[in-house]
Amino acid sequence: HKALGSRAKQIGYPLEFDATAGHSAGQLEAFEAAGAARFDEDILPVALAGSHYLHEHSQKNKGGLTAVFLGKNGSPEQFMELKARLNYYGTMIALENTPTQFVIGGLEEGLAEAEAYMKETGVKFSRIPKIEGPFHTTYVQEPSMQVKPLIDSTHFSYPKFQVWANSTGRMINSPEQFRAESYFQIFMPVLWRQIIQNMIEQEGIGRFFVIDPSYDGEAPISRTI
Repeated sequence: HKALGSRAKQIGYPLEFDATAGHSAGQLEAFEAAGAARFDEDILPVALAGSHYLHEHSQKNKGGLTAVFLGKNGSPEQFMELKARLNYYGTMIALENTPTQFVIGGLEEGLAEAEAYMKETGVKFSRIPKIEGPFHTTYVQEPSMQVKPLIDSTHFSYPKFQVWANSTGRMINSPEQFRAESYFQIFMPVLWRQIIQNMIEQEGIGRFFVIDPSYDGEAPISRTI
C-alpha cells in the first residue's frame, strides 16, 4: 500500500481510504495499512515463522488448493450441494471469493478424487500452482499452533481505519482481535465474499481499490459498487 500511495501521489491521485481488508496473506498488509501493526517489526516475523512451519508440515502432508468455477448461472443451492459432495472426499472450502467461485483445499488423494468427480460432472476447476498445502483448512491447524506463541507476543495497536477479518467476515478493532485473527485465518476459510458484502451493506462502502503487485498500469485499480 505504501508503494501504491507513493505512486498515486506522483500522478495527482492521492490515496485515501476508510477501510482495509486483505485476501489471505494480504490481510497482514491490511493490518499494517490501517495502522494496527508495523510491517518489519510485527508482521514480517510472524509471516516468516508461519511460512517455515507450513513448509515443514507440507513436506509430510502433501496437498494443495483447487479453484472451482460454477459459472454465471451458478446458484447458492448448487454451491451448497457441491460443497457437501466435495466434503465427502475430505476436501474443505478454503476461500469463498464470489458467489460462483471458491477454492477447496485437501490432502493430495482427496483433492485428486474431488477433481475427478468435478471433471466427470462438468464442473470447471483448476489446481492452483505453487501451493504447498491445503492452506485455510483444518489440515494446517498443527503448524498454526506452532506459530501461535509468536502471534500472542506480537504487538498490535488500535487501528486508524476499519479492518475486516478473513475468518469471520466482520470488523475487528482491538489488539486482542488482531492476534486472534492472525492465528485463526491460517486454518479457517477466507470469507472474502462475505467481507465485501458486509462492507457494502453495513458501512455503505462503495468504492474499492485493488492493490495487486502484478498490475503495471498508469493508475490505481478501483471498482465502484
